[in-house]
Amino acid sequence: MEEPIAREIFQKILERYFENHEGSTTLAREYDLNPTTIQKWLLRKNRQKEVQALIKLRNWDILKAREEVQKKAGKLKSLKLKKKIKLQFGESFAYTLGVLCGDGYVGEYSVRLECQDINFAKTFLKNGERAFGIQASFSGKRGKTGLYYVTFHSRNLANALRSSYKTRCKYWEVPREIMEGSDGLKTGFLKGFVDSEGHVGLSLTKTSYVTKNGANRFCLSLQGYVHLSSTNEKGIKKVASLLRDLGIKVHVYPIRQNGEWRISTIKNKFN
Repeated sequence: MEEPIAREIFQKILERYFENHEGSTTLAREYDLNPTTIQKWLLRKNRQKEVQALIKLRNWDILKAREEVQKKAGKLKSLKLKKKIKLQFGESFAYTLGVLCGDGYVGEYSVRLECQDINFAKTFLKNGERAFGIQASFSGKRGKTGLYYVTFHSRNLANALRSSYKTRCKYWEVPREIMEGSDGLKTGFLKGFVDSEGHVGLSLTKTSYVTKNGANRFCLSLQGYVHLSSTNEKGIKKVASLLRDLGIKVHVYPIRQNGEWRISTIKNKFN
């Protein structure tokens, strides 16, 4: 905040926050900042005002006034963290959980997805906003990796997800609400997981047979397949169970080279 430009932006944000009652997420998106940064600015501004008021009203020195304000700020922060996010459990929420068990990430202060497919990124953003009830930030390709970023900046949301669901790489679990839920919930979760960890393709299979006349013949079959992979054996077997519940035949087997487990399914044949 030492540069004049930063001071000017800071002043504009303060005016819009206190006078126009605009939210920190909206302001962060417009000024390309992190909402947490804006909240820290606002907290610091409020502390400065309170320190000045205590010095004037109680005739305290500046150190005593700062200490009192710090104590009060700590109590307020603790109260804010106790506020719970209301998670809307439905097909959109099931989809986001499927993504978080794959490519998604739940951090300490945010929920995030990094991917190369813009359609995947936008689908996660749309379903996440519907399920979480808050807006996400979206940024286009950056650097050599060419990734798209979708981020929900909310410590309360991250805490709520971490305390209720396991989504870490080797330890993720299919939630009980999904395993025992409707076909819509199961389908939603599977869509998210397939978008993260799935591969859809075609394979050409050659089979031989003998005709009634004793002639050798060959038949070419074009088969559509879906592969799902994960290092989590327990989790991948639960996903296979969901697919079987929906009437899809699957085969689960280990891949020794990289320690992964894979689900394969043959969906269509074209002779």
